[in-house]
Amino acid sequence: MKPELDEQLFRKYPALYCDRHADPKITLMCFGFECGDGWYTLIDVVSELMTKHNSEITAIQVKEKFGTLRYYHGPVDDYSIAVEQAAEFLSSLICEICSAPARRNYDSGWISFLCKEHNNNYFAEENSSINSLNNSMFDLGYFWSEMLLKLIELCTLHAQQNETPPVLIDANNIHGKLFITAVGGDDFIKGAVDLFVAYANRVDECTGLPIEPKGEKLG
Repeated sequence: MKPELDEQLFRKYPALYCDRHADPKITLMCFGFECGDGWYTLIDVVSELMTKHNSEITAIQVKEKFGTLRYYHGPVDDYSIAVEQAAEFLSSLICEICSAPARRNYDSGWISFLCKEHNNNYFAEENSSINSLNNSMFDLGYFWSEMLLKLIELCTLHAQQNETPPVLIDANNIHGKLFITAVGGDDFIKGAVDLFVAYANRVDECTGLPIEPKGEKLG
């Protein structure tokens, strides 16, 4: 990540990244945000949710691994773990370089998730599940629809792994904002929903590109 974006996150969330410049024997945050600029907005959303949830949470390491975002932190609970895992799931839809909608890319054995401009294999992955849904779900834009599928996938996996009842997801676009209701969810589901909703409302529902907040330049 560019030094200026790295520093912007550090200044915005000083308690969360209190170990950003600490000794490498203590924390891996000393190596900075080990990923591309395209995930800046996603990391910003994660940071905001973690900080609001528990002011004592500190980041241990933020990096790309096997193509997706990994956000290690402590202390942990069901909500914060959900935010972490939801960010990992969601990052597979976001180009690590530029934030545009992404597809899986294999390059010399390395896995990454990149957009049309940065991914030579993008069109080979165009047969994703979203294309069988007449381009949208619940009257949502293309990218929000992809996000919703990914959220449902995460919620289904959570229910299977923990042998809990399936969660019913409903989503609506109200005056340009995404609202998601999860019936039957627990703290984990709440964390996952919060992450997806917060990110969705920071990007264009069709293109997936970040909507730059007034007065804030992202790069």
